[in-house]
Amino acid sequence: QTGCTTVVALLKDRKLVIANLGDTEALMCKNGKSVVVTQKHNILDKDELIRIRKSGGFIGLNGKVNSTLEYTR
Repeated sequence: QTGCTTVVALLKDRKLVIANLGDTEALMCKNGKSVVVTQKHNILDKDELIRIRKSGGFIGLNGKVNSTLEYTR
């Protein structure tokens, strides 16, 4: 089984945009502590499960999205 996850960040004109796919998390440091600024995309997240079902997808008996993907995006 192969796959990949990613996080990308773009800083332009003092505006930061962060995107992620899969179970990769982006962290930022605030007051000396790490803060998670992204959300993992997996079937354990209720909103992701709703999004999958609304788009016609399903979670297979093997726990994978449409019986093939381990992560939802």
